[in-house]
Amino acid sequence: MKRLDQAGSHRFDSGEISRTSVATTRQIVNGDRYFTSGGGRNGAQEEEHGETHYSRVTRRAILVTCDIMNRMYCPALFAETRVDVLHEFIRTHPLGTLIANGPEGPEAAHLPFFLDASAGKLRCHMARANPLWRLLQSPGRALVTVVGADHYITPSWYASKREDARVVPTWNYTAVHAAGPARLFDGADSLIKHLHELTDSQESGLPHPWSVSDAPPKYVEGLAKAIVGVEISIDRLEGKWKVSQNRSDADRQGVIAGLEALGSNSSHEMAKLIRDHNSRIR
Repeated sequence: MKRLDQAGSHRFDSGEISRTSVATTRQIVNGDRYFTSGGGRNGAQEEEHGETHYSRVTRRAILVTCDIMNRMYCPALFAETRVDVLHEFIRTHPLGTLIANGPEGPEAAHLPFFLDASAGKLRCHMARANPLWRLLQSPGRALVTVVGADHYITPSWYASKREDARVVPTWNYTAVHAAGPARLFDGADSLIKHLHELTDSQESGLPHPWSVSDAPPKYVEGLAKAIVGVEISIDRLEGKWKVSQNRSDADRQGVIAGLEALGSNSSHEMAKLIRDHNSRIR
């Protein structure tokens, strides 16, 4: 069991651990705290391969406060911690996976999300027939995962392969995890407001934007009765850009050339990501 004392630390029956020991690095945007990197007391220093190690007490604290919603495994080399970049990533890839703890383990649903960046919240809705929302009736946490560009990387593209055959394939990808307390909302006004914000965010770039107001009000109200809204207050935001940062410059150039030669939209997108990060590494 845990309780929050006046000093703001989490106290456990078997000991204490301060909030700041859960993550050593935070970014604060518009008054919202986001855990974006670092680790526990031992997490300030990364090991050779970039994996953070936690003390036994710190690891236990993370498990207790987040249940199974632990941090994404992310070596420091691949971490993207710029909140504005993570926010834009979510806006660009609004279809995410909502994950909640169930009695038999995690359960998930694939849903479009609206990011309220100024409030630090994610909102979505699901069919009332979907049993996942019932897991969020009691106060608890939820995890949202969003995946962007990805591509298979063959070692044949590595310049180093010509000198050493000890190379293997890998998979490059970009992903964001957002976690926090979740609450349900199912009032007609709040649901319709949410439908407006979600729809408007997607319609705004179209030549003839459609609005929820274009549909008969009674029709919309009837449909709203069949859905349930979910709002997540983000207190942990993590990004992972695995785009060949761990390879030499020559290998990265080989990967870029190989991807561009494939000529697909996904290969061009990954090549651009590697090129952009290559310039940051230099």
